[in-house]
Amino acid sequence: MKLAQKLTYLLALIFAVVNFIYTLAFSTNWAHGAARLGQFFMDAQAANQILFKLALYGMVFSGMAIVFNTHKNRKFYPTNYVFSGLSIIMFLIIGIVTFIKVIPLKSAYLLLDPIQLERVTLLNWSTPSVTIFNWGYGLASVSIMAAFMIGFITWYKFYKHVLRAKTKKSHLEVDHDYI
Repeated sequence: MKLAQKLTYLLALIFAVVNFIYTLAFSTNWAHGAARLGQFFMDAQAANQILFKLALYGMVFSGMAIVFNTHKNRKFYPTNYVFSGLSIIMFLIIGIVTFIKVIPLKSAYLLLDPIQLERVTLLNWSTPSVTIFNWGYGLASVSIMAAFMIGFITWYKFYKHVLRAKTKKSHLEVDHDYI
């Protein structure tokens, strides 16, 4: 379980960083096309701002979990539970919001005028593609899986803590009865 704990928290931090980088690249292909892409560009920027903030918080919370040795501690302390809980919440929110924001954007992207889209993406040395949306689906799925993995590890640590406390209490009661 120690290896699973270490892998879960380290991979969660790596995922948080990758997700943050994704938000930096999300609207890059459309950067010079605000006037030409109209409402799609505005919607993409609004979605990107939300995803950026969530990714930043996810990176901070998973990083703080590492700082407080949540990936190493045999016994969890209150800070371990707090940052694990915040990481779980953020990863779930990131996954859900990414799905909610990216699915309609992909639909709107596919409805854009192909000639205008070609011009805008050429200005940014790119080609029209839905890859960024597909990456979003994948990252959203991984985010939700990371939340469940952190949740499982946190639950397991809490369960072991309660079990140790019960065992310790039962040993104290036996010793007390003996005297």
